[in-house]
Amino acid sequence: MIQRPKTLIILCITSAIILLAYPLVNNAIIFNSVFGLDSGNKSSSVQNNKGSQIEQEKHQQQAYNANVLTSTIKSTQSILAKALNDINMNNTIDAFSNLNALKTKIEQYQLSALDVLSNPILQSSRIHLVAAEDAIKSGNVEKAISELSIAGQLRIQHQQGMMEMKLPMRGEMNSTFNSLEAHLLAANEAVNAGYTQKALSELNMANDQLYPHQLSMIDFINSIFNNTITHLKLSIDDLKDSNKQAAISELNTVGQLLKAHQQGILTMMGISKL
Repeated sequence: MIQRPKTLIILCITSAIILLAYPLVNNAIIFNSVFGLDSGNKSSSVQNNKGSQIEQEKHQQQAYNANVLTSTIKSTQSILAKALNDINMNNTIDAFSNLNALKTKIEQYQLSALDVLSNPILQSSRIHLVAAEDAIKSGNVEKAISELSIAGQLRIQHQQGMMEMKLPMRGEMNSTFNSLEAHLLAANEAVNAGYTQKALSELNMANDQLYPHQLSMIDFINSIFNNTITHLKLSIDDLKDSNKQAAISELNTVGQLLKAHQQGILTMMGISKL
């Protein structure tokens, strides 16, 4: 396991806190300044609007991150193709320029991927778990089951993306996913049986699995991209040594790794292909 990048972890956690906090703060300001309601009168209205506003924030954030990520993927692919063409045409100067540009773009791709994987995707699961909890507390069994079903689908979608990226499903990564599935199933059974406290307990334990899984994701994603950068650096070294075929071979490996990253991440986001 590689050393966790503390700065990225702090940024991801901070982003998640801001994403959850903003709709609540915004609701409070609107009700106080526009309607002049006291805290007793506004609480029910804030509660009613909280879910829809959080959902809207989630979709807006996901749309923005999806646009940034897909744009980065396309530009990365374009630069890689140019670098390969330059090497084949013995255009060494332009090849070095494009390879350096590719390194910068892959680093941007890594940051974008971390943002998408560690915040909005797992945040969606948290939102639906909270919605399920609220539904259970209010006795809305149908709503609770629906939210649990969505959370389960997100888990499957996330796992499919991880498999496409060939992330190792072992250790803490595998344990947290298996535990999440078990607690979601147990919560669903408890809801159907009318065991409210059991259902809430299982939901809390399911939510607890998301944080260690998030940290494991950050570790593995950084490991994968670092491996990609290593092959890119080897291709640059090969080109410096005038070893054209070795440089092309390393760049083909870079392309294969990027393709696996791309499809896995898009699957997690619910996007089929670019």
